[in-house]
Amino acid sequence: MESHGKRSSDKPLLIIEKFCKNNSISTTNILAITVNCNYSSEFSPLIVDWENYEVIPNYPTQFLKDYKELKVGNLMICYIENLSKEFF
Repeated sequence: MESHGKRSSDKPLLIIEKFCKNNSISTTNILAITVNCNYSSEFSPLIVDWENYEVIPNYPTQFLKDYKELKVGNLMICYIENLSKEFF
């Protein structure tokens, strides 16, 4: 992703972007990522539009399959990278 005029409100996305780059997760197109702590029923899902550098409210669930998993400490990260923008 090209650097653009990032605002202080972009801090959560900057953290996600850094995490993705450090773990070879694509930061192009759309990323669906879910963070689960200690395999509990509580999790935090995000859909990130890297082109517009924003979190978007939803993505058609029928396309959110075949995700990859990454364990980091007590976190389980599930993600799908390079999702299509054809729904927006």
